Amino acid sequence: MEEYQPGGNNISGRQLTIGLWYLRHKDQLRKAHVLALLVFCVVTWGYVIFGTIQYGFLEYLSFERHWMELTTPQNPRYGLVRRAWAKPITIAEVILLPAGEARYDVAARVVNSNPRIVATIAYEFAVAGAAPETVRTVLLPGRERWLTRSGIESFAHPQRATLTFTATQWDRIGHREMRDVTSFMDERLHVTTARAEFRSGAALQLGAPGTAGTLGRAEITVVNESAFGLRDLELIVLARRRGAIVGVRRVLLSALPAGTARTVAASWFHALGLVETIEAHPFVDVFDPESFVSF
Repeated sequence: MEEYQPGGNNISGRQLTIGLWYLRHKDQLRKAHVLALLVFCVVTWGYVIFGTIQYGFLEYLSFERHWMELTTPQNPRYGLVRRAWAKPITIAEVILLPAGEARYDVAARVVNSNPRIVATIAYEFAVAGAAPETVRTVLLPGRERWLTRSGIESFAHPQRATLTFTATQWDRIGHREMRDVTSFMDERLHVTTARAEFRSGAALQLGAPGTAGTLGRAEITVVNESAFGLRDLELIVLARRRGAIVGVRRVLLSALPAGTARTVAASWFHALGLVETIEAHPFVDVFDPESFVSF
């Protein structure tokens, strides 16, 4: 005779024993599970905190210590480290020019002698009796550039101006990023001057459209000999007499397509006297994609 099993389910004695044990120890198992989770969290967060302290603080102190050791003249590697430092921007000359009644123009020639470092600077021209004005701009690696400010009003009869850098940011160009920085800049900023003339006085035919009140005008033909169309091309125009600068103007070309020439004019509304030569110094930030335009 077969034994009758209610419900048709076959439950072994071993399964029944395990089930009864689980019911009797369910609370203890829950507490053990919670305790295990707490231990896991404590260990995990303890490791995170320890790693943060070790690598974020202790390693930083170790790095600072090693850096200080490297930058002491007694260290044999000091020379290598010193050559990797950015050289400060050189101010070659600062010129203050009268530009009419209580008005002055100022120009400064600065040099970034670092061959692989782009310098982003904030600068101010200080002129007695005039409020300073902070300007931000870029200096290309290994190049010089003219910085100018026109029409500064001052009744203090200033005799000189000074240039101050209020902030400098260095951006090094790695050899993997760019092998030949000089060729890269020359290919993109290949702007030449085809003609430069200066006219003053009666030669300007005062009263003609666009020349009213003008006492001096330089007309310059600039040629973009590169394969890149340039946007916001800056031209610093210098008027010289016997090598000395007697006038300065900043001209901005909104666009100069590749392979094209354009004549631009720089005007002065005060007398410059005899002008022997005219120079035009072009600039555009060749490392900024927004400096180029397709035509």
